[in-house]
Amino acid sequence: MLPIAFQTLGCKLNQCETGSIAAAFANAGFPVVADAVKAGLLVVNTCAVTSKAEQKGRRMIRAALNRNPLCSVIVTGCGAGADMAGIEVSASGSSERRVFLIPGTQKSRVMDIPLILAREGAFDQASLRAALERFCGAADGGTDASSAFRFEAAPAGFRSRYFLKIQDGCDNSCAYCLVRVARGPAKSLSAEEALRRLRAAEADGAAEAVLTGVNIGQWNKACGGLPVLLKSLLAGTNRIGLRLSSLEPDIFTEDFFAALENPRVRPHFHLSIQSGSLNILKRMGRHYGPEAALGAIGRLRSVKKDPFIACDIITGFPGETERDFRETL
Repeated sequence: MLPIAFQTLGCKLNQCETGSIAAAFANAGFPVVADAVKAGLLVVNTCAVTSKAEQKGRRMIRAALNRNPLCSVIVTGCGAGADMAGIEVSASGSSERRVFLIPGTQKSRVMDIPLILAREGAFDQASLRAALERFCGAADGGTDASSAFRFEAAPAGFRSRYFLKIQDGCDNSCAYCLVRVARGPAKSLSAEEALRRLRAAEADGAAEAVLTGVNIGQWNKACGGLPVLLKSLLAGTNRIGLRLSSLEPDIFTEDFFAALENPRVRPHFHLSIQSGSLNILKRMGRHYGPEAALGAIGRLRSVKKDPFIACDIITGFPGETERDFRETL
């Protein structure tokens, strides 16, 4: 069988999904290799959070085509938009199609590819490319809410820490963000399924799982939100630690802080603050002010001993004045 390699850009959610895709190929009998030069098929999971991330994705694809003239490439992820369609042939000018685009909204379809290739005996480049051509030309069937959670908990990027995807998409409309468009509206994995997957990870020997998504603070607000899920996961497991991916400052409630006090919740927090200026936060379309961020940081330091706190900050946002910058600083 052709060896498969993976390259991932962007967030923990992308890493989680790449881990699941890699596991699907391995379970179908395909050897997974770390070096794209040694691969017959490369899967590139792209990012669109910044223009530089998109540029890096395009460079990564071109480099793979140049360094490995026999390799085919599947491109998916948030950066797999229409502008990727131009990378259809190798940089050497070959007319043979080597790049196969699966948009980020249909990323879950990549999970079907390993079994299709194995069933069709697509173990050489000619049969592989013919199978991918047919697959990419078929109806998508992968944009419904449930399809977003076909990515099971799995070691992401071949690490020992498990990533558990509990949420996808976002209902915000922040002025600077393209990921909300690429991923669509907020979708939540059920609490029951999340617990089943976490128990499986614990039984498999995982010491820790990262709860990840585009905006995990939007997990199933109609059912009590993230605090309810955290309490359920902690009550339903015995020892596995939980680490949270990025959080927005306006989601912290007393129920949430109560759940965070559990010693199995890791004292590592990443806040998507973006600016310390109320003026800029409004221009960005954010739904909180600087005081919410400061309040969240203060309470985190009271519920966890010496927590690690990181954040995102955007400077130079259109309309930002020197005063706005100083408020952030």
